[in-house]
Amino acid sequence: MSSLIARSLKDICTFTRASTATYCGRTGLLTQAAVDEPRLEYDPTTGAARGLLIEEARTNTLLRSQEFSNASWSKTRASVTADAAIAPDGTTSADRLTEDATASDTHYLAQVVAKASSSEVQAYSVSVFAQAASRSQIRLQAQGTSGSAHSAYALYDLVAGTAGSVTTAGNYDSAQSRIERHSNGWWRCVLEFRVNNDAQADVVFVVFLAAGGTVSYSGDNASHVYVWGAQMEKGVHATSYIPTTTAAVARSADVCEAQSLRPWFDEDEGTIYAEYLLPWPYTAGDAATGRRIVQADAGNDNDAQLAALMTGGVRYGLTYDGGVQQASLSLGAHAADAVQKQAYAWAANDVAAIANGSTLATDSSVTVPTGLTSFRIGPAYQPNGYIRRIRYWPRRLTDNELRGLVA
Repeated sequence: MSSLIARSLKDICTFTRASTATYCGRTGLLTQAAVDEPRLEYDPTTGAARGLLIEEARTNTLLRSQEFSNASWSKTRASVTADAAIAPDGTTSADRLTEDATASDTHYLAQVVAKASSSEVQAYSVSVFAQAASRSQIRLQAQGTSGSAHSAYALYDLVAGTAGSVTTAGNYDSAQSRIERHSNGWWRCVLEFRVNNDAQADVVFVVFLAAGGTVSYSGDNASHVYVWGAQMEKGVHATSYIPTTTAAVARSADVCEAQSLRPWFDEDEGTIYAEYLLPWPYTAGDAATGRRIVQADAGNDNDAQLAALMTGGVRYGLTYDGGVQQASLSLGAHAADAVQKQAYAWAANDVAAIANGSTLATDSSVTVPTGLTSFRIGPAYQPNGYIRRIRYWPRRLTDNELRGLVA
């Protein structure tokens, strides 16, 4: 058995990311992290620590994501004044979106993004930062090239901080809306949906001004909101903001792992505890491969001990030995935007798992894998959320000790 000498994970694990990335820093402002710099994020309004942000690779396909006055964005019965307000990153780069005086009609800006194919079946997330002014509502809409026959949309209240339910039409489905509070009156409005073979060449992202819950009204040539940081990405859940100018920009995946497990790791028995927070709720479009929180493995999933979220957003403790699943302990669904506590312990023919809100699950017919070489935090199939705490013991904690961890 390995020695029970306490060591800090930062002394064991290395962190890499091949690109820059944004996060909310201690000041409450969006900040850019350098290549290979971990993102320790904080709540922008309370200042409370959220944890280490671990995300998969994503690409923002919208051009001029902060420059709505640019020709990349079409304006219909509306105008844009550039650099009119302080943005979520503290710079004077937020734009004013103002309605014109047209009666009984819509007022909006939009951008068209080409799809991989007209028969594409793909989850998308679109988002924009918005701040109330003389108007306090916007509607986000995604639709096919030919109009709203294939579409998803929701209304966002920038004073109440609420996201309305999503309306879908045609071959847009698996949709949900969210709103995230940021500092200085800013909200990130998020619309997540799937395009299910709609026979359209493009996805059109539209930001409508709204009044009294409707987008068709008589404008006054003065009322406005502020907007900044638009994003369209392929994926079920929106991830951190990726600024763009003249081209789409990719953010690389976060990788946090130890490639040497000796002498501190014990294959024969052990316990892993994870505390994490994921801002997204599960939808039917989520990947069947699940989201991994922490795992010890042999460089792949054939030999591994792990804690994960699988299909349905259900928390699991899992053991694989020689490519055969030895244990699969279900612990109930995770709760969005709430701290989750999960523990998994193993020894030959004696594994147990528990999470907050669940009862202890066990399996007494299990072989444990050997030849493990890696310890990964938020490994492949990154959780797109915050890892708050990881602890490891080179022994199988008792059932009562496991219950105490998640209490």
